[in-house]
Amino acid sequence: MSMKRILFILLTCIMCAPLFAQKGQAELAVYGGTLSFTKIDNPYFGSFDPGFGFGFQAKYFLTNRMYWAADLYGGTDDGTTYYEETAIGRTILSAYRQDYSISTGIGFNFVSLKHFNSYIQGLVGIGTVDGYTSNYISETVGFRRDDLKRTSYLVTAGAGLDFAISKHWKIGGAYTFRYLGSVDGSHAIVAKISYVIH
Repeated sequence: MSMKRILFILLTCIMCAPLFAQKGQAELAVYGGTLSFTKIDNPYFGSFDPGFGFGFQAKYFLTNRMYWAADLYGGTDDGTTYYEETAIGRTILSAYRQDYSISTGIGFNFVSLKHFNSYIQGLVGIGTVDGYTSNYISETVGFRRDDLKRTSYLVTAGAGLDFAISKHWKIGGAYTFRYLGSVDGSHAIVAKISYVIH
């Protein structure tokens, strides 16, 4: 049996699996976890240590598999400091940031079983970064601080899974990449708890 045929059969089985999310069902979730930053051709100096993020999400099922989602999110690096010895003295780079965003979009449960579902989603919205980078290079050179305050469009892509532990409660985990336009990108791995409204 060819690999194409095997993949087609697996995809058919997934698409024909029992549908336990119902049209009109809603879910309210709170989530939080680790956050890391990816610098993508942006103007600020330095980089940021990993931190943590926290958010809220609402889902409403438009069909048995497809849902609309709205997401509120905040994250921080919790402070970043680097030390480096140079010919003219000790360089100290300090940085701090807080990220906030609101986004909305569509998701899809590609596996939907009675006690387990796995999904992918794509959201768009607006995000902002509030923080600074500062650079101290010896007493003779002095101190320089640059504010990092930018607002930009936001595009997110994510995937996750949920386990039903009762009729109204789910626990799960997810991965999300956020691209914050002219600023940078971030990766988040989170744990999540959801309340299901039938």
